[in-house]
Amino acid sequence: MKGLFRLMDKTLHKSFKRAKKYHKTLDKWESIISVIERNTALTKREQDVGKIQKINLDMFK
Repeated sequence: MKGLFRLMDKTLHKSFKRAKKYHKTLDKWESIISVIERNTALTKREQDVGKIQKINLDMFK
């Protein structure tokens, strides 16, 4: 019985380690994705501003 508990403890420990590793990589990817989203949103906003400026310039011609 004692050996069984030890075996269960070992497998639990391994799965916890694996879960921790998985969460670390998940956090890393989430941060990378958020940075990419922020950059794309910024460029989209800049593009919109550029369009507005172009329209204003066309009005003055």
